[in-house]
Amino acid sequence: MIYAPYSTYILCPSFHHLPCIGEINTPEHHCRHRCNGLEHARRRGVRGLIGVELDQLVEPVVENKCDMSRGFYRRAEYDGAVTKLVAKPMSWVFFPEIAHFNQPLSGEICATAGLFKEVINQRDCPEGWGIDIWILIETAMRDFRIKEIYLGTKVHTSRQDYFDDVVRLAKMAEQVNLTAIKEAIKYKRIDNVKKVSL
Repeated sequence: MIYAPYSTYILCPSFHHLPCIGEINTPEHHCRHRCNGLEHARRRGVRGLIGVELDQLVEPVVENKCDMSRGFYRRAEYDGAVTKLVAKPMSWVFFPEIAHFNQPLSGEICATAGLFKEVINQRDCPEGWGIDIWILIETAMRDFRIKEIYLGTKVHTSRQDYFDDVVRLAKMAEQVNLTAIKEAIKYKRIDNVKKVSL
């Protein structure tokens, strides 16, 4: 992958791995990658992503209003259990820098090539469900500018599966939890737990 200083990279959506990083430095690249990203999203069971919304995600980065943009959505009341019960509380305790983000596990992000080059190429880049919160923490700890972009409604077609049996989310919750703990150790934040009143 060639990293040009003017290029923008979009990752859409990451889910539990890094499937779709594409370079955008011309309108032709933008359109072609947008189609690829949407097709990948459809295959992974996400409804609600359209090209206009991806344009909204890319625009702030291209216009240098931020180094990374992250999508967030209106979600069903009982959706986003791992975000609400694991990711958000872990960020409150260990990384207050990211506690204000609505959806720290958003898989739709766009960032500069320089950011991706610095962050993704680290040896401790995790595989699995922890990748989303890891990217957010690493980006924040490096003082990159991050902006959350409202992209409407997102519905996971798998929602009914874990609505009926929340234990199906256990592996995701475990990986997000352990990633946050490892990051807290790395950045010497693990002692923050002593400040928590139970």
